[in-house]
Amino acid sequence: MIPFRLLLPGFTWVLLMALIFYTPISDRSLVYFGCVPARSFVHLFMFMVFTHLWLGIGKKQLKFEAIRERAFPIVFAAAILLAVLSEVSLYAFGYLPWFNGWNLLLDLIGATLGMGTFYLLYRSCY
Repeated sequence: MIPFRLLLPGFTWVLLMALIFYTPISDRSLVYFGCVPARSFVHLFMFMVFTHLWLGIGKKQLKFEAIRERAFPIVFAAAILLAVLSEVSLYAFGYLPWFNGWNLLLDLIGATLGMGTFYLLYRSCY
């Protein structure tokens, strides 16, 4: 079992992500570059921190070696699943008037950036 002190930051971040994702927004939200909503950039940074935190949790736990060795694909798959589920639920509950592919794209870029920053910062440790 992974210690609670390692899981607390990750679960706290997931709850924060849910609160931000499901906050209603007006139709007149900011748009950058003529097409990318500002909320998509929030998704990018949220997923960057999500993958960075959960990679740290996966790499620090000592009981299950398989999880520690496969932390990168496990966390990346979880990030993709969370991105798809959040986008589908936002669309299904009517929080988005249209399906926004920018959120999914920037979620994927954020997850990749989070993995890259984790690798750059901790490559000598793991």
